[in-house]
Amino acid sequence: MRLLHSADWHLGRLFHGVSLVDDQAHLLDGFARLAAEAKIDAVLIAGDVYDRAVPPPDAVTLFDEFLAKVAGELRIPTVVIAGNHDSADRLGFGARLLAHGGLHVRGRLEATPSAIELSDEYGPVDIHAIPFVDPPHARVALEDAELRRGCFYWRFCWCFYWRLYWRLYWRLYWRLYGRFDGRRRI
Repeated sequence: MRLLHSADWHLGRLFHGVSLVDDQAHLLDGFARLAAEAKIDAVLIAGDVYDRAVPPPDAVTLFDEFLAKVAGELRIPTVVIAGNHDSADRLGFGARLLAHGGLHVRGRLEATPSAIELSDEYGPVDIHAIPFVDPPHARVALEDAELRRGCFYWRFCWCFYWRLYWRLYWRLYWRLYGRFDGRRRI
């Protein structure tokens, strides 16, 4: 499967008080052209779509135009996950409805993240899109009070993230690799 992966767009960013939206629009137009010309099977956007949790309207419009072009006009399945700069709830709004049109958005972490099934000429591929999550949300989603234990300052503590992703890994391990059924998984 031909995947085009990108991350950390930070749409709506200001650089010394100057908006970068016009430059970002030029880059996203090139990204959409690349996806079309290279005959990409899916686009993966891994977090930090926006520069802040409440992005400026022109940044939201820019992302909407990009998604309308790639997932709408070009019919390329697109997977988007929330990053630490995004509002998981805002980005994930309408995700269940959008998935029917080939746009798969993962805003908040789920206790057992479901696979996004895509396919190409070689068969199905399961993509497990896990968004950024901070400790309070992880403890609620995973029902695991132990995630914070041992961390002095949880927000930047590597041990929290190690514990979190280790728990997610084991939750998904047997479902993903416990049996060989010929499916490809990412």
